[in-house]
Amino acid sequence: MDYKKLTIGQMAELNRVSAQTLRYYDKFGILKPNLYNKETGYRYYNISQCAVLDTITHMKSLNMPLEQIKAYIDTGDYDSFISELTDKHTKIKKEIRRLESIEAVLKRKINDYQKRSLLPADGIPYIEVIHRRPIYKFDTHINYYYNGNSIDQYEHMLRLFKNHLLEKGLGIEYFYNVGSIMKKEDFINQNYVSTELFIFLEDRHSFDTYDIIEPNTYLCMTCENTDIETEYIQMMRDTIEKNHYQAAGDYICEVVNESFAFDSQKRNMTLKLQIPVTFHKP
Repeated sequence: MDYKKLTIGQMAELNRVSAQTLRYYDKFGILKPNLYNKETGYRYYNISQCAVLDTITHMKSLNMPLEQIKAYIDTGDYDSFISELTDKHTKIKKEIRRLESIEAVLKRKINDYQKRSLLPADGIPYIEVIHRRPIYKFDTHINYYYNGNSIDQYEHMLRLFKNHLLEKGLGIEYFYNVGSIMKKEDFINQNYVSTELFIFLEDRHSFDTYDIIEPNTYLCMTCENTDIETEYIQMMRDTIEKNHYQAAGDYICEVVNESFAFDSQKRNMTLKLQIPVTFHKP
């Protein structure tokens, strides 16, 4: 093999690219054959041109467009090329963060669906130790409870929260299974006020500020019907009194599972009602 006179087939085989690719690079003007025989029309490459081909292949693997690669090869403008690489790096990091957010949400959604089948029967109080949970919460200043049209009111609250996330440029992929919070004092005093909505955060790098639900022992109940949530809250309050527990934090209504009810065109949700408690001897 004459390394100073490689045919297009030989050059392609040596570099594990197609002859069609080399022809395209020739036509594009980024890598032309070193020799051209006018009589036969044959074109030949010098093996030293593999360095150029390696540069093209490597830069393409980094998603650099051929136009930018050609400009670098033609002009040798190193500073401009570094600037292009830096810009590409910034965009890639942003895309990686976006994909990591989606991955975190997918993991949580899978866990939520799997957890649903493990929950105790509807309306049965139970005790569970729950780990530390980061959340992002938003105060809508609208009370969901005791409203003449609670479903519509809830949807209005969700719109406010969703628009807030969009305005702050936060990942809309987090906007699902939105829960609500009732202050401990309101829970204890049977004052049904819940204006704060929240989402769980598996990945927090997109959020400058967030809150933490500290690990605790919780009195919990599964609620399959959102219309009777307040009745179940009263049952939880009765359980606390009967067992001499003490509410130790805010009441949380976690949406474990949510689907679309085709018959009524509204949300079909499974709720996990929970209040942190401490234990005291009677």
